[in-house]
Order: sequence, then C-alpha cells, then structure tokens
Amino acid sequence: MGAGKNAPLSGEPIVRMMESKGVCDMKKPRYYITLNSEETRLVLRSLIRMKNRLIQEGRYTDCVDELIAKIAAK
Repeated sequence: MGAGKNAPLSGEPIVRMMESKGVCDMKKPRYYITLNSEETRLVLRSLIRMKNRLIQEGRYTDCVDELIAKIAAK
C-alpha cells in the first residue's frame, strides 16, 4: 500500500482489508475495512451519490442504505 496507515490520499486504494477468522462456516469470507474520518466522509459521499443514481434509474437502494447506515454508525 502507501507510505503508512494514515497516509494522505494520493490516488492509491484507501481500503485496508482483513479477513475475518470467525467460527461460522460461511460460503464467502467476511472482510472488514478501517477508515479514518476523511476516508469515511468520502465513502459516505460516494454511497449517497450511488443511491441518488439508483433512485433516478428506478432501482432498489436497500443494499446501499444498509451500507450507509453501517458506516455512519461508526
């Protein structure tokens, strides 16, 4: 990745992923990301734009709504 955990945005991916080591036997692994406050704002802004675009297209926004709620609650 970049220069450090809290490196300024430089066009590099800001997502740091860590595979969950849960006890559940799930088909797909679960991933967690760590975001600083600036990265959180960027992700929320992007999700809101995506939601608005989906609404304009007449599509469902349930999944995006769930992500917005999870990220905003942190």
